[in-house]
Amino acid sequence: MNKMVRIVMACMIATSSLTLASDAASQEKGNAAKSKGSVTDMNSYRCKDIMLKSGEERAIALGILHGYFLGKKNATSFDRDFLSKVTDDFMDYCLDNPSVKALEAFAKVYK
Repeated sequence: MNKMVRIVMACMIATSSLTLASDAASQEKGNAAKSKGSVTDMNSYRCKDIMLKSGEERAIALGILHGYFLGKKNATSFDRDFLSKVTDDFMDYCLDNPSVKALEAFAKVYK
């Protein structure tokens, strides 16, 4: 009887594991499809789009811009004071030029 209980338990565990793995794989495919649908071209953002964001969304957008320009320079290190100044200059520029593309504006202040 003990042997039979072990076999039944092993089958139940195996079935449960397969079901969970299948659900996880389905969820990953669903998440991948969602992320593909939310791809954004950075060149489509204008200054006003960044300025209208608030809090964390604006911080993320600025972080992406900084990362993009650091990547273009092939940089692996950065100066926080410089990046802070670039952010301030970018915000000032965008307040005066809301319809300019954000990448163009960032390039002007990121020197």
